Amino acid sequence: MEREQAHVGMLVLFGRDGESLTVARILKVNPARAKVIVIDGCESKPVGCKWNVPYALMKPVREATATEQSVLPN
Repeated sequence: MEREQAHVGMLVLFGRDGESLTVARILKVNPARAKVIVIDGCESKPVGCKWNVPYALMKPVREATATEQSVLPN
């Protein structure tokens, strides 16, 4: 994902190759990384924790797709 594509409030998937992807929402956009809050976590990334993630490790997610998969909190 490119920095120009990212915006505050955007839903993204992030993680490295071979690692389970995590659903998060962008809180702040910086030049090299975005600050995100985890929405659908795992043991190593619990819900509500914040991470600084490089844009290269993020993929945009359509809001409707995430809602259909029940990954967003009610």
